[in-house]
Amino acid sequence: MKNIKITKYVLLMFAILVLGQPSAFAFHFSPEVIKVGTTYNGAKLYVSGEVDEDQDVVVQVVGSGEIAHFKQKGKVGGFLWMTIGHVTFKDAPSVYFTYLPEKISKWADENNQSWKSLGLGFDDLYSKIEILPVSRDRKLLFENFLKLKSQDDLYQLVKNGVSYKPLQDGKKKFMATINIPSRMPLGTHELRIIKVKGDHIQSIEKEHFKLEEVGFPQFLHKMAFEHSLLYGIMAVVIAVFAGLFMGVIFKDRGGAH
Repeated sequence: MKNIKITKYVLLMFAILVLGQPSAFAFHFSPEVIKVGTTYNGAKLYVSGEVDEDQDVVVQVVGSGEIAHFKQKGKVGGFLWMTIGHVTFKDAPSVYFTYLPEKISKWADENNQSWKSLGLGFDDLYSKIEILPVSRDRKLLFENFLKLKSQDDLYQLVKNGVSYKPLQDGKKKFMATINIPSRMPLGTHELRIIKVKGDHIQSIEKEHFKLEEVGFPQFLHKMAFEHSLLYGIMAVVIAVFAGLFMGVIFKDRGGAH
């Protein structure tokens, strides 16, 4: 009888632990590995899954934190533009994509309190990134940093980037197509599926995908880092032959004018 009571107690505790935890929601993405070859010019990452009808989903891609160094330009003597210093950004994600559904896109347009409470915009990054040396122009420096990252499509805020399709049993399917730019750094990046109800984040599911060199770029990378002497000799030989080739072309055309 005592053993039976112990067994019931163990089963009860197991049920509390399992049922009392918030359940993860399923989602899928592909490809898990993006191959970067000679003709690579960016790629697409497809994400989909299911949530309840009254929930929204925000999809994020976040790269690892990095230390980025920039030259600071300014006028010297009132008319000559020169490098007047250096600025370092610490803990800045190498990439930061945020894809929004229609409802949350409207919040972002209006910059209202619901959008701010989610903490998913670039303003949230501003509070997390360290800028050195400390300057009164911190806000301006961050805006210029954000502009550079956005020009390379490494920082993206995509409105209406998540769509829905109604399903049965009070569920809906969410879908997003993430544009991976050609300048996105190699390595492993984090994919976040953020479930939102009302104006609060309920849960965040995380997975990872990788950008990996293949073919001739991979060969050059290995040569440069694993056989640097041979790589240097090969680069010189290629440069010499390229010069000879150009010389022959211009000679055949009667020389340059």
